[in-house]
Amino acid sequence: MKKLFILFLFISSITLAHAQNGASNLYSLDYIRNIGGKYTFNNPMYLSEDNPKLYNNQPFIFDSLVFVTIQNNSTQTDIYALDLDKRKKYQLTASEESEFSPTVMPDGKHLSMVRVSADEYKRQQLWKIPLNLSESPELILDKVFKVGYHLWLSETEVAMFIVGTPHMLKIFNIETGEKKPVISYIGRCLSLAPNGHLTFVDKANEEQSIIKTYDPISEKFDQITPTLKGAEDYVWTPEGELIMGQGSKLYCYRPKGTKWELLADLSDFGITNITRIAMDEQRIVFVQQDPNK
Repeated sequence: MKKLFILFLFISSITLAHAQNGASNLYSLDYIRNIGGKYTFNNPMYLSEDNPKLYNNQPFIFDSLVFVTIQNNSTQTDIYALDLDKRKKYQLTASEESEFSPTVMPDGKHLSMVRVSADEYKRQQLWKIPLNLSESPELILDKVFKVGYHLWLSETEVAMFIVGTPHMLKIFNIETGEKKPVISYIGRCLSLAPNGHLTFVDKANEEQSIIKTYDPISEKFDQITPTLKGAEDYVWTPEGELIMGQGSKLYCYRPKGTKWELLADLSDFGITNITRIAMDEQRIVFVQQDPNK
């Protein structure tokens, strides 16, 4: 069997983390998009060598850094930054609380994240911290307590997956505090389409989830495509295509396409269950979720 190259990250870590559902590990692939839209993948790297049995998840790529959520014991998670070029790992949070869902804010200077309060209420709220760690974390919205995931639409507006029965998509203005309910029964993956519209997975139909777009100005919904069966995580490529994983395989959906096209089968590398994905102009980072957890 082929082996993924192991990436050693030379920096010590403080053992703080938040328990999540099952072991998950991070991998990366360099890629080239050839003429005609075909992808060539190379330089595979295993990014969780120092923490293989716990939660390593939620990648977000910004300016050659990969921001991730890592669990180092059974009680908390913290936010880390991986510099894959320098092969280093930096811990950004080390608090009694658990942090997850790292996202670089539109100003390019701050990292937003969801922080779970350490008290009995377990409030999940949106916080931010400077990327240079020059200041302590700061609460962004003090009256929103059930944030699961989030996506910045502008410097003042943020879309949020609000945990509930059912889960809801809402848009908040961080300056005015105004909130706009959008839709219920959504998946966890929020992203911006090339035209700037918010995209999400509509899971109202239990038989078939659908990737849709929402224009906050016109309040109009449009359907892009059904998801692959059993999958809900996707990413937009710089060229405006969708990438989604299913089992050991990566698929692509092209604008105005009719079906998902197979890009790569990573089963030879021991990959069996691809979930979350992040991508920039040269690299794709994905999560291998333990299918038994």
